[in-house]
Amino acid sequence: MELLKIAYNINLYFIPIIIIFGIIGNILNIFIFTRPALHRSCSIYFLAGSFNGLIILIFGTLNNWFSQILPVLNPIGTSLSYCRFLSYFIYVIYNLAPYFTACITIDRFLSSCPDANLRRLSSRPQTAYIVIPIVIFMTSIAYIHMPIRYTIIRSICQPQPGFYANFFPFFTTGYYFFAIILIIIFGLGTSYNIRNRRQRIQPLVNTNAIVERRRARGDAQLLIILF
Repeated sequence: MELLKIAYNINLYFIPIIIIFGIIGNILNIFIFTRPALHRSCSIYFLAGSFNGLIILIFGTLNNWFSQILPVLNPIGTSLSYCRFLSYFIYVIYNLAPYFTACITIDRFLSSCPDANLRRLSSRPQTAYIVIPIVIFMTSIAYIHMPIRYTIIRSICQPQPGFYANFFPFFTTGYYFFAIILIIIFGLGTSYNIRNRRQRIQPLVNTNAIVERRRARGDAQLLIILF
């Protein structure tokens, strides 16, 4: 009982602090990445991730906190439609987070490539405006089975018993970790490209070199934020 009381108190007092600081951090990120000087595809991915982080905190973490503090006011255990919609929505927004990070990592990989055509893809905001809706659409489709196969058992919203209950944990774990694998692969690729580029660079003192160095500094700052 003491452990349950400690867990309850931690949830009661510390989760709101995490939510408040998380909301402040994401709002500050939105202000930073809406600056005209950072109007490139990588910044737009960061911006999408920050908006998604706000949605997770407000509709995911905060809602979960309220449901534990005031369970009587939470209809997820009594309304099947609410159970299915909220579960689907929460899983989609939580799984968007690693894929937005994967988009950033892939973008940084492209920006570090020796091929000029690939580098141009990373500098065009239009690329992000195409990729982000595709990522949202694919994740929404990937979890479209949840509104069909989720149910309420003993006032708990959960997967239907049987094959689906066994399949779902493997599916959601695999879908999440596929993004982690992409992050690792393209992160290592970016590191490799940067090391190779440093070995090839010769001292230049013209205007183009100054512009390129400024752009490189901006890219380095974005990499620091990412990793």
